[in-house]
Amino acid sequence: MIDPKWLRMFNQQELQILLGGVNAPVDVQDLRAHTQYGGLSVLEDFDQEQRRLFLRFVTSCSRPPLLTCVNLLKLHDKLLQAISSGAGFDLS
Repeated sequence: MIDPKWLRMFNQQELQILLGGVNAPVDVQDLRAHTQYGGLSVLEDFDQEQRRLFLRFVTSCSRPPLLTCVNLLKLHDKLLQAISSGAGFDLS
């Protein structure tokens, strides 16, 4: 899917960051600036662990993306309950 010449540009650590995001606090202002969102104001009240759970719930990765994210996030009233349950979108 990806031409190997593009992968050779990165060492193992850089490739891991590109694929899995960075191990940094979730910046709600940055998230707001780089996503199409509705209702993200609820994230202001979340602590960092709840923000990581939220990211994992909607993107399958608990770390913020390196630059921008193309996932469309749709929130509902029970978001905190849903992300805290550890459940996700079961595709099986």
